[in-house]
Amino acid sequence: MNNYINRSSVAVLCAMMTLACSANTDTIQLVTPEAYSSNKCWIDQNGEISAFLVLAEEGNMRVPYLISARCMIEGDYSSQGEAVLHHLNTIRLVDSRGTLQRILPKMLISNNLRTDQPVPSSGSELYYFRAETERMPHSNKNVYVPLKIHQFTKLNMPFEKFLALSKNDRISLLQL
Repeated sequence: MNNYINRSSVAVLCAMMTLACSANTDTIQLVTPEAYSSNKCWIDQNGEISAFLVLAEEGNMRVPYLISARCMIEGDYSSQGEAVLHHLNTIRLVDSRGTLQRILPKMLISNNLRTDQPVPSSGSELYYFRAETERMPHSNKNVYVPLKIHQFTKLNMPFEKFLALSKNDRISLLQL
């Protein structure tokens, strides 16, 4: 038996350590509807928003909506999907600097707040999103502008399927 590690073993070991260190180690917390807007549900240990992002469509325009990747809402809802739909506007994302637009150049991303925004459909595209943001002054909403996106992963899952995920399913999704 050899007492050394070959280069391919070192490469595999380094890759595993990198993955383990960069994986989302936070667990998803169950919170009340009132606590869902708190920083603990949206801001990770690096001060970045960590969320699922779904794009609603209106013609060629896409409107981003965020769903917390850190919390799920518990309360008087028939399902987690219903809870998500009731709280879809908790945190708003406005791409006024074009940061998201540069990542999705073939789509036209809405860059302002509108009162008549479309909502996601069952087939809307879903992503995992982690970014440095800046809070935008707004009288009665939590609105953020992405400054630098650190992770943007298409999940290849329609919004309808995401709405049916359990807490454990979401945790598994974050570990991909």
